[in-house]
Amino acid sequence: MPLMLDALDALRASLAPHYDIERQIGAGGMARVFLAVEQHPHRRVAIKVIAPELSNRLLRERFIREVDLSSKLSHPHIVPIFSAGEAAGLFYYVMPYVEGESLRHRLLRERKLPLEAALHVTRDVADALAFAHAQGIIHRDIKPENILLSGDHAIVADFGIARAISAAGAPTLTQTGQSIGSPGYMSPEQALGTGDLDARTDVYSLGCVLFEMLAGEPPVPSLAERVIHNWGALESSDALRRVEGGVVRAVKHAISKALAPLPDERFATAAEFAAALGGSAHRSSVPARGILASRRGRRIVLGTGTLAAAAAAVILAVRRPAAGLNDRRVVVAVIENHTGDPAFDNLGHMAADWVTQGLAQTGLVEVVPSMSVMTASRASGGHGPGHLDAAGLRALGRETGAGTVVWGAYYRQGDSVRFQVQISAAKDGTVLRALDPVAGPLGQPLSAVEALRQRVMAALATLFDSRLNRWATTASQPPNFQAYQEFIAGLDRFVQFDMRGAIAHFERASAVDTAFRLPLIFAANAHMNVGEFAAADAIGHALERHSGRLAPLDRAYLAWVLATCRGDRAEALRASRAMASLAPASETLYLVAEDARALNRPREAVDALVALGPDRGFTRGWWVYWDELTTALHLLGDHRAELKQALEGARRFPDNPQVLMTQVRALAALGRADEVMQRLAASVNLPAMQGWTPADGMVVAALELRAHGHAAAGDAALAQARDWLAGRSAAEAASEEHRLRVALVSYIAGRLADAQRQFQLLAAPDRLGRSDSLGAAGAAAVTGDGWDQLDYVGYLGVIAARQGNREPALRVDRTLADLKRPYSFGRHTVWRARIQALLGERDVAVGLLREAIAQGYPHAHALHTDLAFDSLRNYPPFVELLKPKE
Repeated sequence: MPLMLDALDALRASLAPHYDIERQIGAGGMARVFLAVEQHPHRRVAIKVIAPELSNRLLRERFIREVDLSSKLSHPHIVPIFSAGEAAGLFYYVMPYVEGESLRHRLLRERKLPLEAALHVTRDVADALAFAHAQGIIHRDIKPENILLSGDHAIVADFGIARAISAAGAPTLTQTGQSIGSPGYMSPEQALGTGDLDARTDVYSLGCVLFEMLAGEPPVPSLAERVIHNWGALESSDALRRVEGGVVRAVKHAISKALAPLPDERFATAAEFAAALGGSAHRSSVPARGILASRRGRRIVLGTGTLAAAAAAVILAVRRPAAGLNDRRVVVAVIENHTGDPAFDNLGHMAADWVTQGLAQTGLVEVVPSMSVMTASRASGGHGPGHLDAAGLRALGRETGAGTVVWGAYYRQGDSVRFQVQISAAKDGTVLRALDPVAGPLGQPLSAVEALRQRVMAALATLFDSRLNRWATTASQPPNFQAYQEFIAGLDRFVQFDMRGAIAHFERASAVDTAFRLPLIFAANAHMNVGEFAAADAIGHALERHSGRLAPLDRAYLAWVLATCRGDRAEALRASRAMASLAPASETLYLVAEDARALNRPREAVDALVALGPDRGFTRGWWVYWDELTTALHLLGDHRAELKQALEGARRFPDNPQVLMTQVRALAALGRADEVMQRLAASVNLPAMQGWTPADGMVVAALELRAHGHAAAGDAALAQARDWLAGRSAAEAASEEHRLRVALVSYIAGRLADAQRQFQLLAAPDRLGRSDSLGAAGAAAVTGDGWDQLDYVGYLGVIAARQGNREPALRVDRTLADLKRPYSFGRHTVWRARIQALLGERDVAVGLLREAIAQGYPHAHALHTDLAFDSLRNYPPFVELLKPKE
């Protein structure tokens, strides 16, 4: 329905002067899209306006609340939502304007996409869906119109909008039969409106999109017959011609499973769907077929002409000239029969074929098909028992172009068959990985073959997956492959700071393979990252009882966890150095940097981070790398280098408010106050980040400016924080996180009576020792405090000291001294040091600070901005304490 001109004029007037609407650039069933210019900051945006007939039935607050939930998604393949609201009686939301075109526009122009391009789009969308699903957000409207193509990437728009409209709608929205979504791409359960939807509804929609990209038309399902009526359009598609048969089968199988009418018959996750498509368009994958696969494909019949063509393809594949061996191309040689019984000859062929299929499904390597291996074996002179020596490995590598060979033999031991397999480099026969033997009943050898496949799949994954290759040469025996997959899923969550999700995957990995203990060490680390040190400590001590079974690197990692839980930073640093020695140039260097910085060894921290680099292994894409590096440079006083690294971090993470603060710290130290204020103005418009608000950044600026001799500019930054906090809604103002920020600003500004009253309300005596939410994590990062009841009580003691009320201050000091709270890591001792410093007891204060650091206090880098220690700035023992150590 067109948006009437008077309504458009009213919308323009309502959104001015913040937005200047230029023109309409798109329209759909539920909304129209306008190109606009946002005035502050000055940027081009797309404003999507919900159709009037829907807007009239939406509940404003609920719509905005639902959109706010989706706006927290931050992912390379998700179009972020800047804001949402109501104007001229119409609901709208604001997104960045993305240069490029939608997938719908490309399909209108080209009708079909080449297979490689279609798979690339599908994987990008699946990556976005997997991330959103992990946050509990279902898209509900995946279709070509909502997939934007920009550069080499696909980006998904409108995350959570269908949910927002549905959740905010009046009951009549569904009672009138109006479904939210796009009928041609809806899953059956979504179309029927049966219950809550989960990730599998988006998997179905993505399957429809992939079908359309390849077939030139969307699928036409029949729920009654459990078939796709126009499956032939996919079978005959040009996009699937001249492509290896294994790839085609894998893609068709994946589509058929994604389009299963019942959710339980589909892939459980978008990541599983993407994995079933294979790692690239030329990889071989031969999975079992899905329920909607074509009937023609259910029975494989090779006529003479087909067989000849297949043989010719194999000969061409193995005879093609190669510029060199590809280490990521793997050939599984026929496993040699050393049983002495020719009746078991075919077992070696079957095992090699089964392992080959399993490797193809991982998507981690390119695999030489089994038929090619047999042909290559004959071309290279064949091999039997004892013949696959270094020369045989080189010959097999030359014939297949594979740089990595899986080979071995099987033996008879009584009523059992035992496989002994290793992985070698084809160029020189070097053993890359020797696997433990795998055995099974001679009468039922398939159980041993399956176990062998799991071993080889996991071993190759650890060798060639960039997130784990640093562990491969030192880690313990490869796990069951299902356990490995859970471990990788946990790592994906870990690097995205979804620690709860990571812990669940790590625990499942260990449950699937109880001998695989590395995930539990990572689980302990994840528990520490959310402040659950008791759980981490318990895991660590349980593992310590079996540490003899761990590889050296794993033992060092466990030692690091236990030392960190004890608050023994010096021992933790020794453990992280040991890890870095065992796995040079690996992610373990990040732990070295953390521990070194906590012990005021910033030069060692910088050296470790520079050696690591920001693009290696599973720390790739971590914004905290730049926070850690710039903090270390700040402590060294090398503020120009600090600013250079902060700018590089901002280039990589332009929308991250905490990365922006790395510039603020450097600019404040350099005295460039005007530029600090510019950064603070920009921070207000950045996407929201859990636990961080613009007020936190303004407090950072105020403290740093004051510490570096720019008190007036610091006061101006603090005034901005006060104004921003005053502008929050009534609901926000009622939250504990907001109240503690207001109390902190009052304390810094010297409005001590206000601060005292606010902290008294926060510090109820019956809550002492109880930790609260992570909503104020940003404020904690600013001051180095934990922001729970211990800190509220600490502030009351410090305020009393600043007011000159010695006895109340000393009562708090005694309360803190008597506090027996595990895993405090010296926080209570730092509060005592603050109180003593403000009471003029400088020697006592410095002594307490040394004690706190010995107890594991990790935030000594924040002491130079702490107001309580102003009287110690030129006190030699304090200066010596803060001086970087070598």
